[in-house]
Amino acid sequence: MNALPGLWIGTSGFSYDDWKGVVYPEKTPKTQWFDYYVTLFNTLELNASFYAFPSEKTIASLCRRAPQPFLFTVKAHRSITHEGQIDGLPVFFNALKSFDAKGFLPLALFQFPFSFRPYRDQVAYLRSCVEGCPYPYCVEFRNQEWVRPSSVEALEKLQIPLVSVDEPELKGLMPRRAFSKDILYIRFHGRNAQKWWNHQEAYERYDYDYKPAELEEWIYPLLESQAPVKVVYFNNHFRGQAVRNAKLFAEQLEKRKAQGNHP
Repeated sequence: MNALPGLWIGTSGFSYDDWKGVVYPEKTPKTQWFDYYVTLFNTLELNASFYAFPSEKTIASLCRRAPQPFLFTVKAHRSITHEGQIDGLPVFFNALKSFDAKGFLPLALFQFPFSFRPYRDQVAYLRSCVEGCPYPYCVEFRNQEWVRPSSVEALEKLQIPLVSVDEPELKGLMPRRAFSKDILYIRFHGRNAQKWWNHQEAYERYDYDYKPAELEEWIYPLLESQAPVKVVYFNNHFRGQAVRNAKLFAEQLEKRKAQGNHP
């Protein structure tokens, strides 16, 4: 099954309290935040599904309020990717099917932690996670060992589509490199090297405001990619920076396309 073709730009999650008065008008009730979000972007990476499997009620509400076309990317629950509990897969797959049943072909994201490395048992676990996925999916690794030649060969045999990441250039992390075949999937985490490993609150890691020149680095790889599906999400969500940067990136992209010349 193929993912929805086209270019999709959005953010990782939409329901952050510190977006009130920054992204969402001060008087907009939280129950209407998603209605406002869909006026800004054509896709959403559902980050809440990492912490709790989405209920049928939640899925129905999102689908009822989203326009067509709209792409929902659903992030696998942490019990699957971070705790090795594969018995959660049927619940996750059923959530994907619920989006499809309501007219929205979903994309699945499996994001594994830095501790997940290309050892034989973990490659086998990875295969168990994705081989039964009923919808298009991408896999994000945090450890650069997955891009070593031997690891890449194993991934190619399994036909695992990789997520491209923009994150700090720190030892052991994945390189800033576009992986593109059927799907070009880019996640912008920010480049806050100081807080990546040393933080008290999780949001501190993603507290980063991209400079235009830093975003520009990804314009050429995106325009040159032959992938029919191009998905871009900004995860630097603190104080709405993800929204500001996603809109700027979309503007830069349109400007470059209008110019008709690539670097």
